[in-house]
Amino acid sequence: MASTVFKKALNFSAINPPIFIRAYSAAKRNNLYSRISPLGDPNLSLVPVLDQWVQEGKKVKGAELQHIVRNLRARQRFQHALQIPDVLSDMKQNGVSPDNFSYRICMHAYGARSDIGSMEHILEEMENQPHITMDWLTYSTVASVYIKAGLKEKALIYLKKCEEKVSKDAVGYNNLISMYATLGNKDEMMRLWGLQKRNSKKQINRDYITMLGSLVRIGELEESKKLFEEWESSCETYDFRVPNVLLFGYSQRGLIENAEAMLRDIVKKGKTPTPNSWSIVVAGYLDKQNMEKAFECIKEALAVQEENIRWRPKPLLISSILSWLGDNGDADDVEAFISSLKNKVPKSREMFHVLIKAYTRSGKEVDGLLESMKADNITEDEETKSLR
Repeated sequence: MASTVFKKALNFSAINPPIFIRAYSAAKRNNLYSRISPLGDPNLSLVPVLDQWVQEGKKVKGAELQHIVRNLRARQRFQHALQIPDVLSDMKQNGVSPDNFSYRICMHAYGARSDIGSMEHILEEMENQPHITMDWLTYSTVASVYIKAGLKEKALIYLKKCEEKVSKDAVGYNNLISMYATLGNKDEMMRLWGLQKRNSKKQINRDYITMLGSLVRIGELEESKKLFEEWESSCETYDFRVPNVLLFGYSQRGLIENAEAMLRDIVKKGKTPTPNSWSIVVAGYLDKQNMEKAFECIKEALAVQEENIRWRPKPLLISSILSWLGDNGDADDVEAFISSLKNKVPKSREMFHVLIKAYTRSGKEVDGLLESMKADNITEDEETKSLR
């Protein structure tokens, strides 16, 4: 018999299960997600699919549900993700006992619905289950729901419960630090960072990224700088995701000169930044309308693009710089810049327009450019004709 709380979660549209059963039987799919994935209409329930799965003698595993929820959220299918309590209710009615992860999914779903009462009932039920051992992840979930709901005092209670269960788990400490940062509580962040350093064997780059990000979030840039220097003096692998956190913090607060100075200091120490690092600085200078510096730094990014071959400059960033170059750039500089983009940004009419403007200012013929446009299957428009 399903609990009243799980029954309350049963709020799905009336549909004809046999239609789905026939459809999915014909599809011959091998896993639960491959059956749920084609349900594009958010008004359609997941429960009949689960029923058919169970009728076929197959089990519903916590790890598989986790995969399903993550993929549904990643694809912005939030209505289906929120139906997970309905699915779990159906599981209970079919004799499948929820585990820790299943209960946490329910809590997240109720939190997303702002249904705090149901979340609290689920928590109470979970704590009374003899086969369930309460862990830090569960209390972290509860605290997160309370934080999002603006219930700070209740959140603090469960953050303490979470801490009691963390033991030596660095991921647990990172989670706690992040949530205290959301609450703006620096003292608790620093206390937990000290505990993590004492209780965990070693802090890795991930841990510093979390702590730096938390300090940046609450505006503690000086403290962030000290922590970065601590990491830099002891790191075995120079992961630029760590300094990028502080670079972003400087940029976000309009201190872009600090960000550039920091990055150039890193270069002086013999490290080669990723283009992502330079892009943070470029964006900061664009925000300040300092186009000369933005252009200077985007060239630095393009010069180290091999450090991250998957990196692509943001279209708005490139468009802004091209627009400025069209009015101010030397023909040789424009040519060199556009050439450096060839492996990252497709050729466009905008690029040719910038080149035409630069050529015209320099007194160079543009006929060759127009021929190149044709060769690249880029048609002339009214603006092209006005620039000739």
